[in-house]
Amino acid sequence: MHSVAIMRHSFLTFTAVVLLTLTSCGNSASDSETLPPADSLEVSVTESDSIPSLPQLRFSLPSGIYRSSDSLSVAIDAGGLRIRYTLDGSLPGPNSALYSEPILITHNTVIRAYAHDDSTDFHTDTATATYILDTPHSIPVLSLSLDPSDFYSHHSGIYADGPGYTAAFPHTGANYWKHWIRQAHAELFNDSLGGFQSCCGLKIFGGTSRAEAKKSFCLKFKKQYGSSGVTYDFFATGHKIKLKDLVLRAGGQDWNRAMLRDEFFTSLMAPHCPTLLTQAYRPVALYVNAEYFGLYYLREKIDRRFVARHLGVSPDSVTIITSGLYTEEGSMAEFRQLMRYVNTHDMRNSLHYSYVREHIDLQGLIDYKLGEIYSCNTDIGNYRMVYSPDPRGDRKWHFVFYDLDATWVAYIPAQKYLTATGHDPIMGNLGLHNRLIARLLANPDFRALMQQRIDYHLAHTFSEQNATRVFDRLVSAIRPEMPLNCRRWPQLSYESWEKHIADFRQRFSKAAGSIDGCVVL
Repeated sequence: MHSVAIMRHSFLTFTAVVLLTLTSCGNSASDSETLPPADSLEVSVTESDSIPSLPQLRFSLPSGIYRSSDSLSVAIDAGGLRIRYTLDGSLPGPNSALYSEPILITHNTVIRAYAHDDSTDFHTDTATATYILDTPHSIPVLSLSLDPSDFYSHHSGIYADGPGYTAAFPHTGANYWKHWIRQAHAELFNDSLGGFQSCCGLKIFGGTSRAEAKKSFCLKFKKQYGSSGVTYDFFATGHKIKLKDLVLRAGGQDWNRAMLRDEFFTSLMAPHCPTLLTQAYRPVALYVNAEYFGLYYLREKIDRRFVARHLGVSPDSVTIITSGLYTEEGSMAEFRQLMRYVNTHDMRNSLHYSYVREHIDLQGLIDYKLGEIYSCNTDIGNYRMVYSPDPRGDRKWHFVFYDLDATWVAYIPAQKYLTATGHDPIMGNLGLHNRLIARLLANPDFRALMQQRIDYHLAHTFSEQNATRVFDRLVSAIRPEMPLNCRRWPQLSYESWEKHIADFRQRFSKAAGSIDGCVVL
C-alpha cells in the first residue's frame, strides 16, 4: 500500500491513519450504512454485495474537514489492482487518470475511484471521498458528487437555464423545470451521529422556487440509482428512519430574506399539534463536487412513505390530495364522497356532525387553520390532505402544515382563512378547505373545540416567550453558517439577513393578536 503523510492536527482531530472502505456506486441495491462518530480510528462501510474475499477499494483518509497546513495527501489501496480516478466529481472510466502515488490535497477535492484487474473482468464499484480545507462548519456537511455536465451543462445540466429558457419569470422551459434525474453520490459527515454515504438520483425540487437562483434538490435513494434506501437519524431526533427520498431545501422564496420561515413555523406548531403532520428539518452545509453551495435544510419529502411514518399505516394504503383536487397518491373517491356529505347535510345536526368527526381530524384542521392565520400565510393554495383506510391508523383525513415561505409579509384578516371562497389576488384559491371549515363552524361543538384550541395556542404555542425560544434556537443553529452562505449567494448580504432576523423577532409580541381576534363563540 502507498504511504500517506500523517497530519499533525485537523478539525476532525484524527491522530492516526484511518482506512475507510467507501460506499460504492455500482449496481448494488442494499441499504447504505451509517458511519460511526468521526473520532473512530477504523471504519469500514460498504453497500456492495461483493464477495468478501474480493479486494475492496480503500482510501487512507475519510471524507472530512482538514487544515491545508497539514500537508494532506491521500493514498488509495485496492489489493494490487489497477486504480483509475477523477478529481472533478465525474465517474472514473478506463481512460481516467491511473493512480500511481498518493494524491496531494491542496484545495477542496472530491476523489472518485475504482479498481480493476486487467486479466479478468473484475472491477470494483466507484468509491467517493470529499476533502474540505480550512472551512470549519458548526453543522453537518452534505457533499454531493456527480458529473459536472449533469449539473451545469447548457443542454443537459439540471441546474442550467438551457436552450428552452424563457425570459419571463418563472422561466418555463428551462432545464430546471424538466423532470431530469442524474446519477450522483451523497455523503454526510462532520456529524456527531456518524454520517452516511450512498449512491442516489439527484433532481431539482420545488414549484416556482425552481426559478430562483438558489434551488432545492431531492435525493432519490432508489434501486435504479444504486441504493434501496438510507437508514439514519437524519434529523437528530434520537430515532433512525429509512428514507428513499430526502429533500435539500434551499429556503424556497425565503432564500434571500430570513431563510427560516418554513422551518420556524413548522417547528413552532409541531410539539403542540399531535395530529397535524409537519416535516422534520436539519440545517446542513452543502457542497457540490467539493464546491461550497450554501446553507440548506434536510427535509422529509411529503409522499406516501412520509404519511405512513406519521400515521403508522402501510404506504400502499395512502391517499394524498393536493391543490386543485389533484390526486398525488391513491383515489379521490373517498374524499369526494365525504365532501358531498358535508355540502349536502346540515352540520348543526349532531348526527351529521358526528359522521364528519369520525372521518376528519377536526383538531388537526383547526390547528392547520390557526397556524395559517398566525403566520399570515399568503400562499395557502398549496395544501395537502392525506388519508389511509388501514385499520392500524384512525382512518381519518389529516392535514399537512407546510410551504410557509410567504408568511409575515402582509396582513391577512382571519376570516380570509375561514369563510372566504373563490380566488384571492394575493392568496390564490380559497375554496376547498375554507368551504369545509365554513360548513363546520355552523356546529356549536366545533366552535367550542376551535375556541379551546385558540385558548391553548395563545397560552402556549403562540406566546411571545415560546415563539422567541423556538426562533432563537433555530437562529443560533444557522447564524455561524450565514456569513459563508451570504458570500456564496450575495443576493442576500449578511447585514440584510441580520435585519430580517431582527424584524422577524419583533413580531412575536403582536402576531398572536391575529388569533386573539378570531373568537368564534
